[in-house]
Amino acid sequence: MSFTNRKEFGERCYDQVFAVMAQILGREATPIEDMSRGVDLVMAPAGISVRIRRPKYLPYRGEFTIRLNPNEDGKTELDKLLRPPESGLRCTHMFYGFSQDSEGRALGHWAVLDMEFFAGTDVRGVEKHHSSGNEKFMAFKIKDFTSDLIVAEGYQNEITYRRTRKRPDGQRD
Repeated sequence: MSFTNRKEFGERCYDQVFAVMAQILGREATPIEDMSRGVDLVMAPAGISVRIRRPKYLPYRGEFTIRLNPNEDGKTELDKLLRPPESGLRCTHMFYGFSQDSEGRALGHWAVLDMEFFAGTDVRGVEKHHSSGNEKFMAFKIKDFTSDLIVAEGYQNEITYRRTRKRPDGQRD
């Protein structure tokens, strides 16, 4: 499947992904933020990689994959995650979900992964090839990581699990 086809399929669920990510990365402003700055809602700055898989891949729900085919810049998706840019926008989270239908219109099971945590681990996946033979990717088993990898999990727009740990800045995830 071409990059364009994969992207178009995943984008069909973007409104649902945005709704979930707002629940995870957003918070209500404190009374002081509201009164002194006129802010009602606060969203954490984040770069989010989104992967929506077709329903036939649901049996692989305990895994996530990262493409190994280089883009036009010669870097793979894995290169970009393991060696993010020193400044500017970087991928902080991965939304890894499964569509409930073959058209990609309804979000099913999903997980939000902490890609900064991922980049700092020594867990390595298994290289695999898509049945078409054109695409290579690394498959990672979520159970091979500590629980810090998963920021949240859910089904459709409902969060069924949410990590609650303190970040270095003192805020809670």
